[in-house]
Amino acid sequence: MCDVFQPKGVAVSSASSVLFPFGSPNTLGAGSLCYVSFAMIAPHVTMGGMLINMFSDIENAELIVVWGANPATDCPPLDFKRIIAAQQRGAKVIVIDPRRTMTARLEGAEWIPIRSGTDGAWH
Repeated sequence: MCDVFQPKGVAVSSASSVLFPFGSPNTLGAGSLCYVSFAMIAPHVTMGGMLINMFSDIENAELIVVWGANPATDCPPLDFKRIIAAQQRGAKVIVIDPRRTMTARLEGAEWIPIRSGTDGAWH
């Protein structure tokens, strides 16, 4: 859909508007509830780019922090295999999640069981 609705020179997030071809600058969609903050704003302000343009360098990591995710069951499962391989070569794995997920159960992984809803709390 991005190729159909996204004007040239506009960020990929703007593709959510079916009104662009008619000259409207307005957008619509549920992206602002999840994708925009997770994959656009947070990576841009912390690392200088959008998530779509980034990759996890698990192969060269010495410390892997898995926060609120479970790569053992998430799609694609390739990341879980990459984490296991990194751990086997000596990388430390820390899992921050209220649930003791399959990733948190990796032998040698450190599980930090935070209370649900507190992972974004400010003190």
